[in-house]
Amino acid sequence: NGRSGVCYAGAMSPARGLMPFLDALSLVPPSVPVHVAGIFASGAFEAAVRAHPNCQRVTFHGQVGRDDLARIYRSCLAGVVTFL
Repeated sequence: NGRSGVCYAGAMSPARGLMPFLDALSLVPPSVPVHVAGIFASGAFEAAVRAHPNCQRVTFHGQVGRDDLARIYRSCLAGVVTFL
């Protein structure tokens, strides 16, 4: 079906579990694309995320409209919900 990525869509904050998601990427083969869509809760949290060693594996799309989000979803095999 051509789907190979993993995605997260929504607000990005500590309570939403983005850091554990980044930690878990160490267990995912580097060939798997990772997409994140949404906005950061704060500049400080964004800086912490971008400093994470697995951050370079992620394509950050920022806030996107429904059509772009649907395109991201169609390219992915799985989505994650990481509420803590």
